[in-house]
Amino acid sequence: MRILIVEDSEDRLNWFRYQAIGIVTDIAKTAAEGLEFLKQNEYTQVFLDHDLADHHYVAVFEGLESDIYDEETGFAVAKFLADNSDKSKDAEIIVHSLNEYASERMMNELIKAGRKPTRIPFTALRTAYGHMGRKEKSVWDY
Repeated sequence: MRILIVEDSEDRLNWFRYQAIGIVTDIAKTAAEGLEFLKQNEYTQVFLDHDLADHHYVAVFEGLESDIYDEETGFAVAKFLADNSDKSKDAEIIVHSLNEYASERMMNELIKAGRKPTRIPFTALRTAYGHMGRKEKSVWDY
C-alpha cells in the first residue's frame, strides 16, 4: 500500500501522518510536487485538497472563481489523473477539500474520465475517525 496526500496544512498533515503510521506515504504540499510523485509512483490511495496556497483562500473569500489558479491547485492533480488513466489506475481517490465549488469541479473532471472519486470533506474525515486518535477503524480501512 502506498498513498499520496496533496495537502498544504501542517495541522491536517499531522493528522494524516498519524493515521498512516506504518504505511508508505508521500506528501505533496504543492500541485507541482503532487504531479512529480504521480509521474514516478503508483498509489493505492490519493487524497486531494484543492486550495494549496493562501491566495487560493483569498480568491474564494473575495468571490473570485477558484479556477483562475488551476495549475497551482489540487485541480491540476485531478486533471492529471483524469488525463492519464494509466497512472495509479486502481487508486481510490478521495477529494477532501473544504472548498465545495472546487471539489465539485475536481470530482466532475475525474468522473468524466471514468475515475470513481469520493468526496469526503476533511472535517468529515476527522469526525469519522477521531481527532488525532484512532478508533477501531483507521482512515485506511474506509
